[in-house]
Amino acid sequence: MKISNSLKYALISFLVTIAIIILSININSEYSYVIATLVGLFSFLILILSIIGVYTSLFKNHASTKIEIFFGFTLNLFFLIFYSYLIIINI
Repeated sequence: MKISNSLKYALISFLVTIAIIILSININSEYSYVIATLVGLFSFLILILSIIGVYTSLFKNHASTKIEIFFGFTLNLFFLIFYSYLIIINI
């Protein structure tokens, strides 16, 4: 089964979100500065992947069905809005 690229970006963003959650559980360890830096970098990575995913779902949807395009666009837009908010609120 072949899935569209925008859904792949959304899946990667979801997996990196799980990695952020796992790292956030261990934030009180002795390497808290390193963990906080990794969480910030992963958030920025998700933001970039979401922008690429939204662009891909809008402009490069040659072989995808309308449901895949809508689902990929919605998921990537959710990650884009959520992580934009988290980055802006923590500045």
